[in-house]
Amino acid sequence: MRVVCPECGEKARIQKSNRISAGYTDLYCSCGDPECGHTFVMNLSFSRTLSPSAKTTSQLA
Repeated sequence: MRVVCPECGEKARIQKSNRISAGYTDLYCSCGDPECGHTFVMNLSFSRTLSPSAKTTSQLA
């Protein structure tokens, strides 16, 4: 997954993630351009299934 800085468009690095729920995570990011230095939080969320898992929920535990 590639993250770009919303301020300057350069590559950003995910420094930390905080899983809020099974389908929602906060990503704490920082810009790779030292002249920019922007730090920010992005959200990653589950949208939909394209192909169902071959495993049942009980097999994943």
